[in-house]
Amino acid sequence: MSIYLADSTTLPMWAVLPLGVVTMLIIARHVMLLQDAPMPASRRRIRTANGLLMMGVTALLVYGLGVMRTGPTAAASINEVRAFVTVWSVIAGLMPIVIGLAMLDAMNNVRLHVAERRGLREQFGTKLSQDLASITIRRRHAGPLAAGGTYHDDSSGDGPSTV
Repeated sequence: MSIYLADSTTLPMWAVLPLGVVTMLIIARHVMLLQDAPMPASRRRIRTANGLLMMGVTALLVYGLGVMRTGPTAAASINEVRAFVTVWSVIAGLMPIVIGLAMLDAMNNVRLHVAERRGLREQFGTKLSQDLASITIRRRHAGPLAAGGTYHDDSSGDGPSTV
């Protein structure tokens, strides 16, 4: 496939190329920062794959919009037509994959959230049962209280409370 520098591109190259370069640099920086970010490995893998695919789609979009001729014309050769159809077919095929990976990332985030909530619930339940057991033991050792009396819990620090 050769690069066609024609006047009949979809958009002028001077407008498309800088935007494409900036977009690819931003995506590349994002993918590089993902590698050092503290996150689960599954999230890192999905986001890295999606970033690499987006870089490929960006390069193809720059080529399709700013470099390649706009489409089949009477003067176009069969190779130009084939290149046009191939580039836009690949772009159209990669976009659902990028969107699908984004949806997979969202579902993975929900899965991680549910697992984190379950772990916190178990941790909180264990801590709550330990606290209740220690309060019950302290109350048993404090002895019987007179009706309407006060009970002083030394661990809370708020002073006596009415039972």
